[in-house]
Amino acid sequence: MNKLLTPKAEERNRARIIFLKAILERKDVIFGGFSPNLTNKDKENAWNEVKEETLSNGIDKYSTKSWTKLRDECWQDLRKATLGKRDKKRLTGGEAGDDYNEVDNLVLAIVGQASVEGLGVAESGEEEKNNKIKNNSSPSTSKILHFSSPKRVRPLKRNFPKQASPNDELTVLKRKLLEKQVENEELRGREISANFDC
Repeated sequence: MNKLLTPKAEERNRARIIFLKAILERKDVIFGGFSPNLTNKDKENAWNEVKEETLSNGIDKYSTKSWTKLRDECWQDLRKATLGKRDKKRLTGGEAGDDYNEVDNLVLAIVGQASVEGLGVAESGEEEKNNKIKNNSSPSTSKILHFSSPKRVRPLKRNFPKQASPNDELTVLKRKLLEKQVENEELRGREISANFDC
C-alpha cells in the first residue's frame, strides 16, 4: 500500500534510503567481527564513508553528526522501528512482507535474514516451521536444558553484632537509629517508585 507523502516526508524518506544503502554497501565492515584485518579504525572509516556518501547525494541531515551518533542513534532508531514493525506483524498474524516500505526492506537486508527469522527453532507449543530442523539425536543421548524463572529475592534479616550487650543504652540507641534510617530509606524508595509510575 503506497501512501502519499508530504514533500518533507519524502525528503526524510529519501535521506533514510540513501543512508541505509550506504550502510548496506559497507555492511561487512561495519558489522563484521574484529580481526587483524578488520579493526575499530576500519569500522570508524566505514561510518565516515556512509556520512560522506549521504553528503555527496545532497543530504545534509547527517552532516553535523559524528560517526558514533550515526551508529548509535540514526542506525539504531531505524533498526528498532523496522524490527518493532516486524514483531508487531508476527503478533497480529500479518504476513512477513505486508506493509514494509523501502526503508524497512533495506533495514531487513542489512540486519540479515538469520537475525530476522531466527534459527528456525520452533517456539514453545508450536510445530517446527517447515521442518527445517531435523532432530537426529535420541532422547537418551541428548541433554535437555531447563531454565528456571527468577525467584523472588527475600530481604535479609538484620543481624546485629552479638558481642554488644542488649542492655547497653548506647547500643540500643544505635540500633533504633539504624532501624529508623532503614525505614526512612524504604519509605523514600516507595515514594520515588510511586511518583515514577504516574
